[in-house]
Amino acid sequence: MPIHECPHCICGRRAPVQRSDFMLDANGQRTETRLKVGDPGFVAGSITWEEHEKAWADYDRRYPGQSAQRTAERGGFSYSELVIYLGRRPETWSPMGNEEARAAVCKLAREQQAAGTYTDR
Repeated sequence: MPIHECPHCICGRRAPVQRSDFMLDANGQRTETRLKVGDPGFVAGSITWEEHEKAWADYDRRYPGQSAQRTAERGGFSYSELVIYLGRRPETWSPMGNEEARAAVCKLAREQQAAGTYTDR
C-alpha cells in the first residue's frame, strides 16, 4: 500500500476522529439521538494521541488484534465510538477539514513506515 505524501500535517501528535450521525449506546447500538450541525462529532475531527490511546485500550480489551497506530491509520474511531470507549465525551476533540484528516492519517503511516513497524493489520 503506497504512503501518500501530504502537503501539510497537523502539528503535534493527534489522531483522526470520524464524524458521527448518531450517538451509540453502551452496547454500540445506534440511539435516536441524532447529531446536528454544531454538535461535537458532527464533522470529522481529531483528539490528542494520549486520549486516542485511552480509547484504544478499552477497544483492544473488547476486540484485540489491531494496534492504536493502525486504528488511527484506518481513520480513527468515530466520535460516538470514543464516547463508548472513553466512557465520556472526548476532552481534546477539535474539528478539522477532510484534507487535514487525510494528512493526519498519512503522517501516522509515514511515521510507522520510517520506524519499520508499518503493517496492514
